[in-house]
Formats: sequence, structure tokens, C-alpha cells
Amino acid sequence: EVKIEKFTATDEYLNNMNKGLNMGASIAKNCPRLNYDISDWHLGNLSILGGFSGSGKSNWCTSNSVIPLLEQGYQYTIISNEQVRDEFMNHVMTNVLANKFNYFKITRKRLLAGNFTKEEWEYLKKAQKFINDNYSEKLHFVKLFEYDIAETKKIVKKLANEGCSYFLYDTFKAEDSSDDNTKGLMIEYSKQLFQLASKLNIHILMTQQLAIYMENTRYLTSACLSMSKQVKEVADVVILMRNMWDDEYEEEKFDIKPYNFMRGSDGKYVKDGKGHGVKEEFTLSKDDKNLIMFLDKNRWGEDKKTYVYNFKGAWNVWEEKGYCHVHTKNRF
Repeated sequence: EVKIEKFTATDEYLNNMNKGLNMGASIAKNCPRLNYDISDWHLGNLSILGGFSGSGKSNWCTSNSVIPLLEQGYQYTIISNEQVRDEFMNHVMTNVLANKFNYFKITRKRLLAGNFTKEEWEYLKKAQKFINDNYSEKLHFVKLFEYDIAETKKIVKKLANEGCSYFLYDTFKAEDSSDDNTKGLMIEYSKQLFQLASKLNIHILMTQQLAIYMENTRYLTSACLSMSKQVKEVADVVILMRNMWDDEYEEEKFDIKPYNFMRGSDGKYVKDGKGHGVKEEFTLSKDDKNLIMFLDKNRWGEDKKTYVYNFKGAWNVWEEKGYCHVHTKNRF
């Protein structure tokens, strides 16, 4: 039933704003700058993370959204139509070993190989206990074997009614990509997921692939989204990601000049004569795996911002290094 209300600035509204009740769940643990700019994940909304196939979308979501929210006490559900539970468990297991026990001898590759040493078993059992004590009761996993929007909605409704407010839908695709109306279907499905998030007052983070023919695009925008860029319309936040290229490092032709804002000895940001923050550039190593994140849409503040991340893929460990300036000239 549609509710018609008077547009009154009530005391309840002001008190709720004062208490920060309209803030969402923070992802500032690994993404302090991005989280500041989007003001958390917001309930009642659908957000999109887009990346090329194999770019690390699932890894990013696990380390930078799922785990930080679990550690704040929220329930989280992963709905996957591509990876099975054990693949996500590998993401979490190596992340916990590295971040909670400072143990780096077990990489994701080592985990797959098996035949563990006595020491490795000792740390694996520690990580197992940590995961079971801290994540297990709050984290749900659903494997979908088809891109079925009706089944997805049914699962989300069930778990939302049981108290889960945050969902990862990995990956958003049409049920039949050979259908001539694939673009129309994806627009319709995205609308249905947004309406579901709004009605149930939950947050859905949805991963989506970028079009293969856009792989040489330097400055990513929603036009790079595979099948249908119009799905952007229903999202509150759209973040896109790609690997950093060799010609974007220091002294190269398309140097992205990564920077942070300088702080003084008192911890406060340093301002110039016009009251603007003072940028302090830093250097990235080509020996590391670095990625660029593009904030293409942001309903909660300024968009068209770019950030650089370091990714230690062997342990699924991410670090947001700072902001950067990305050129617009494509690679080829």
C-alpha cells in the first residue's frame, strides 16, 4: 500500500540524524577514503562493483565488505552463481591467517596443494577456530547453479526476515545471455533487486563484469559495464576496478601520481593559503600488484574519484594506498 505523508521536518527526523541512524555499515577498515566518500553502505540500496573477468571482484568484496561487516556484528549473506563455498572459504582462510595470526606461509596456492606440515596444521586449526567463533553464525552462503532472479529474490526475502541486512550477489548476469533481450532483462532484474533492497531495508552489493572489448579503456565509467550500462540508474554507488598498467607508474607517460593529503604533527590536515588540502605524492612499485578503483556514481557525495589499492593476492589482503589521477587516453 502506498503511503502519502506530509513533507514535515519533524523532531524525530532531526534526532535520528543527530544519532547517525541514517549512516550505514562502515567499510573503513581497509577502505578509509572510499568509505568516507560514500558514507558507508546504506540500507535500502543496491551498490555495484564492476570489473573485468578475473580482476579480483570476489576477493575485494570478501576482504573489504564481508569480513569488516562481520566484525562489526552484522549478518552477511553471499549468494554466488559462479564460485562454490570452498573457494570463498579459501579467500577468508588465507585472509585470517595473514591478518589475525600474521602467518604468511600458507598462500591460496599452498592451501589448494594440501599435505600440510605440522606447523601449517597448527595455524590452520587456529584460523578454523577463529572463523567458527567469529564469523560462522553471522555468515550465510548460498550457491546458485543458475542465474535465476526469482530464486535469488526468494532467498533474500527468507534471510532478511531472519535478520540478515547485508548481501553480496556475485555475479549479476541475465538468466540467458543468448536471449536477444538480454539488455532489457538485466535492466529489469536490477530494478527488481533495487526494489527488494528498498522494501526489505537491506543492502545488496552486486558484482558485474565489464565488457571484454573495453579492456584497453584507461578511465573506466559505467559505459564499460557488460550487457547493460543502464543498470547504473538504480544503484546508489557504482565502483569500477582494473589492474594498474606499466605505463602508469612514476616517470612513465601516464603516471597516475598517487597522493594523500598531508597531515601536520597535530594529526590535522594541512591547508594551503586558499584553504585547500595539501597533496603529498608517493611512489608505487611495479613489483607489487596494484589496482585502480573508480567511483563512477555516488548518491552520497562527490563522485568521479579514483583510488589506488595494493593487493597481495596470495593471502587476499588489500590496502587502500591513496588517491590518484588517471588519464583519459586509452591504451590502444
